[in-house]
Amino acid sequence: MSTLNQEKQLTRAERERRAYDEENLWESSHRWHSRFPHVFQSPNSVRYEQMFDRFLAQASKGKRALEIGCADGLTAEKVYSLGAQFVLGIDISENFIKKAKEREKRGKLEFRVG
Repeated sequence: MSTLNQEKQLTRAERERRAYDEENLWESSHRWHSRFPHVFQSPNSVRYEQMFDRFLAQASKGKRALEIGCADGLTAEKVYSLGAQFVLGIDISENFIKKAKEREKRGKLEFRVG
């Protein structure tokens, strides 16, 4: 069976897992983003981040939260620090979840592959 046919038979989830765990998709994307700090650190971007943090604090205070596609767990950790009672982060990438587990606080901030 050709490589193309093998790829077609993989599930979408498996293709995505491979892209993050075997093909370093995130690292490649991050390298590109790092080349354009004027875009990601512009006044509008900074204002948006501040607005988003205020929204997260209001929406999560004292509640349980689920982050799907949590990557290394940075945003899930932020949601917890802003007052969530419990946060569960889920990602398809085993590599990301290994990194996220370094942030884990059992019963408060947890991560799973899914």
